[in-house]
Amino acid sequence: RPKQFVPTIINGLVFVAGVGLVLLPGLAVKGVLDGALFATGYGGELFFWREPRLWAVAFSAEHGAFLWTPVLLLAAIGTLLMVRRQPLVGTIALVTSAAFYYAVASYRGWHGHSAFGSRFLIALTPVFIWGLAALFDFFCGGHRRRWIAACVLTGLLIVWNAGFMLQWGTNIVPNRGPVNFTEVT
Repeated sequence: RPKQFVPTIINGLVFVAGVGLVLLPGLAVKGVLDGALFATGYGGELFFWREPRLWAVAFSAEHGAFLWTPVLLLAAIGTLLMVRRQPLVGTIALVTSAAFYYAVASYRGWHGHSAFGSRFLIALTPVFIWGLAALFDFFCGGHRRRWIAACVLTGLLIVWNAGFMLQWGTNIVPNRGPVNFTEVT
């Protein structure tokens, strides 16, 4: 909308300035402690932009998102469907998620070390929720039996994840490195 273009740009710049102002104290502390504003304290090269671990982030036995939290695969499929049903919101969600995913896959510690699952993808939770809702809406529509089946499937995936978290939390499966999914099952 042409009339709203300039006010939108001004609001965006004010927002960016506000974010910068909020981040300034944290960056100052990082500068004092680590010697640089954007240093992580880990040292060495952290990102491998030309060799991202795209497959591993999704399907590795070492904290791969879709193996450790299978409902995310359904949510990712739903996000693709969202593009078709709500093009603007779906495309923004898909492009943003893809860029975020690429950044995680390019990170040296993409697996999250000894955290459960793919902790770096937690920021995408709203997109995953929208995607799962879009998938269920697409397949279930107004059909009661399909909704019941979707709820049962979701319940089974919740039970899978709860059992897996219990095994991980009690060290039945290793906290670091790949796990044996035969043992997990």
